[in-house]
Amino acid sequence: MSVPSGERRKRGAIKPIVLIVIVVGVVAAAGMFMVSGRQQLKQLHVQLTLNQQHVTELESQNRGLNQQLESLLKERKTTDERLESLRKQLASATEDVEQSRKSLGELQEHYAALTGERAKQQVQLASATSERDEVKQQVQRLEQENANLQRSVSRLRERLVWLDRDYRQVAEKLAQFEGQAPPATGQAGVGTSVASAQPEVASAGVSGSAGASSSAVRPSASAMAGTVELPPIIVRKDQAGIPMQVRGQVLESNDEHNFIVINQGSIDGVRVGMVFDLLRGETPVGRAAAVRVRPKLAACDILRDNTPSSVQIGDLAVQDVQ
Repeated sequence: MSVPSGERRKRGAIKPIVLIVIVVGVVAAAGMFMVSGRQQLKQLHVQLTLNQQHVTELESQNRGLNQQLESLLKERKTTDERLESLRKQLASATEDVEQSRKSLGELQEHYAALTGERAKQQVQLASATSERDEVKQQVQRLEQENANLQRSVSRLRERLVWLDRDYRQVAEKLAQFEGQAPPATGQAGVGTSVASAQPEVASAGVSGSAGASSSAVRPSASAMAGTVELPPIIVRKDQAGIPMQVRGQVLESNDEHNFIVINQGSIDGVRVGMVFDLLRGETPVGRAAAVRVRPKLAACDILRDNTPSSVQIGDLAVQDVQ
């Protein structure tokens, strides 16, 4: 089949263009390859530099390791020498141990003998310690009893002084209350006042009210003449034979020494040990117990456990009949 001439000319013009394109492509590829080769060459150069640095570091480490190895070899030599010295010392110590074992056997025998003696001495010491403890306990008990007695004596002396002073004050108030002159101070005055009070008690026992009966036991003449008074025993009953409840008022209150004085005495049936409820109006304020009784007055100790507040003059004192 024949190709037209125009077509041939076109094909002839296309071939040089294709060749140019191929050449340009080859040149471009060669350029790119050269660029890529240069980059790879740079990378290889950097890698080589790093490898050289690493080799330098490894050589430096190798030198350090060699130095350490030499040091370790020296230390090993020194250790070997010390080990040899220790072996000699061990041999010497072994001989000393053998000798110590022999000495230990002798010491054990001696220790056993000493242990036996120690046991005997401990038994003796225990016996002596027991006796000493018993003696100490006895001494402590005696000292405690002595201290208690001394405290009791001291308290009794103080209470005696207070009671004597209070008695004088009460006697003076009683004399004023009865319209008599106050008694002279001192023990003689006390005895005279007490003796003068007895006739009143006797007369009260004889001339009681029709609805109440009274009986009085009068002290002996020697007791009336002395300085110690035994208060008369008064028993008052109502017509039905039932004891009457004593009611009175507080005439004097002394919070410092915990006592009060009420206006009821032995004539009214007050006796030592009788307990009174203290009232302010209808409100309870405390309790008190009679410790000294006179015909028309009584001194009472305030029971502090049952009396938290102070007692005032004019408060009621009502006998506790429970």
